[in-house]
Order: sequence, then structure tokens, then C-alpha cells
Amino acid sequence: MKAINIITAASLLAGFSIATTAFAVSERNEKTVDESIVYNAETNEPIPHVTVDYNVNENGETYGTEPDSPYMSDMPDLIPAIGDNGKQGYVRNSELIGEAPSSPEEAIRIQEERRANGNPPMVVNVYESDGVTVIDTLTSSD
Repeated sequence: MKAINIITAASLLAGFSIATTAFAVSERNEKTVDESIVYNAETNEPIPHVTVDYNVNENGETYGTEPDSPYMSDMPDLIPAIGDNGKQGYVRNSELIGEAPSSPEEAIRIQEERRANGNPPMVVNVYESDGVTVIDTLTSSD
């Protein structure tokens, strides 16, 4: 449950609306990393990792639609998004959510700091699938 709270808090901090548009499939890559096990709050059963064959760009970054999973390692490096000017591309996962808070308390502290500073909008680049070519920007909707 703790990992779900951290991820949820990190997602709320970002304040972005991500499009889950399907994109053309080329090269694929399987991405898995060991993490702490996340448990279902209602059944207390472990939630399994989602195995996804992501596309891989020339820089070795995975890209594609993110799975419905509480594990950060199940997500691709580049996530589909529609930019401020309507261009479809990808945002870098690390730019979108930044470093995950180490605890729910830290996530709350970060949120409170953002509120105290007037919730300034966050702007990230929208890239082609190469993760290099910037085609648009995405501004948070705070």
C-alpha cells in the first residue's frame, strides 16, 4: 500500500493529463526490475508486475502506452502525450514525475511546498519517439 501511495502522490504532483494513444509498433523490449511487492488493499494479495514488450528507440529508451500497474519499473521511459499545441508525441517519464518521494510524508511535504508557491505550472518537452527531437511542450493543468 505504501508504494501505491507514493506513486499516486508523485502522479498528483505532476498534474499532467497523459494521453494513452496507441502508436506504431517497431522494435520491442521487455522491461522488468525487482521492486518491493505491492499488495491489494482489499484482498491483501500481491499485485503482480505487468510484463510489456515496449518499443525501443535508438538510444535504448522504451516508449509506448503505460500499463495499469502500481510499479514504476513497469512504465516505459517515454509515455504518449498530446502537447499544448496538439502534437502527439512522448514525454519523458523522469521529467514528468521526477524522483519518487521516499515516503508518503515526503510526497505531502512536496505538495504543500508547491501550494505555498502558488502551484506554479510545470512544463516538460514532448518528443518524437527518438526521445531527442522536441516537437511540443506540455504544461501542467494546475
